[in-house]
Amino acid sequence: RLLLAELGVAYLAPERLAEPPALHFADYLAHRAAQRAEAAARARDYWLERLPRLPDAPALPLACAPESIRQPRTRRLAFQLSAGESRRLERLA
Repeated sequence: RLLLAELGVAYLAPERLAEPPALHFADYLAHRAAQRAEAAARARDYWLERLPRLPDAPALPLACAPESIRQPRTRRLAFQLSAGESRRLERLA
């Protein structure tokens, strides 16, 4: 109905048409991108300022000194959890 009413006004009395909006969707997107960029910059600055005060990584026990490893050995393990096992794991996490 609104579209038909506006078409009628445009046809019969174009001088009564509303002004086009001052802002468009592209303006909204640009504003939103600027807000996100500002938030990202604040987060980056926060972590850069905090980074020097963070503790070192813990010294984990090793089976041998890393520099004594000449040829690393790796292997891939794959398995599937049943639905019940998955639910139990999620509850424990």
